[in-house]
Formats: sequence, C-alpha cells, structure tokens
Amino acid sequence: MRRFAGIVSDLAFRPVTELLARYLVGSARQHPLTPGVIVDLQLTLDQLAARLGTVRELVALALAQLEHAGVL
Repeated sequence: MRRFAGIVSDLAFRPVTELLARYLVGSARQHPLTPGVIVDLQLTLDQLAARLGTVRELVALALAQLEHAGVL
C-alpha cells in the first residue's frame, strides 16, 4: 500500500522533467552508466508519456530541457 501511495504522490506532485529523469536512470541501470552510453528504451513518446502519467508534448519538452541542461 505504501508503494502505491508513493507512486500516486510521484505522479501528482513531481515535475515531468524529474519523473522522466528518474525513469531514465532506472532504465539505464541495466547498462553501465558511463558518459556517452546509449540507452534504447524502445518506446514511443506516447508510450513513455503513458508510463509517466502525462502527455507526449510534456515528455518532448522534458527531454529538450534535459538535453539543454547537458544531462542527455
């Protein structure tokens, strides 16, 4: 029950950029985290947005923000 409450809280109160960053880090754990590593999520923007509980446009904006910040 606590885990579910945590997920609901994350989706309701965390910015999409933070949700996306957390998702990417979680997905990248299967790969060595070194500069330049490529992580292929094999998801469309729509699928990624659905997993994050948001819409495609906000995921695209969040990706652009992370890229502009030098994270991606």
